[in-house]
Amino acid sequence: MSYVGNRVGVFNFGPPYPPARQALPGYAKTDLRAGLDYQAWKVSLYVNNLFDRRGLVSGGLGTDLPYSLYILQPRNIGVTLVRSF
Repeated sequence: MSYVGNRVGVFNFGPPYPPARQALPGYAKTDLRAGLDYQAWKVSLYVNNLFDRRGLVSGGLGTDLPYSLYILQPRNIGVTLVRSF
C-alpha cells in the first residue's frame, strides 16, 4: 500500500497574479502480488490498484494543458510466467 498526501502542483507563471497552484488531494493505492516457484518455473498473479482508486497524480494549473489532470492507472490484473535456463 502506498499513500500520497495532499499537495499542490507546479507554479503557474502566467495570469492570474499571484501565480495559482493546483490543489491535488491525497490518495492511497494498494497493489498485491502472489507467486509460486516450481523447479525452473515461476508464476505470479498481480493486481495493481486493487480498489480501483482514481487519485489525481498531476496536471491542472501550471502545466502545458491546464484543463487536464492525470489520474492513477485503473485496476490492472495479470499473470507473469518465467522459466529459467
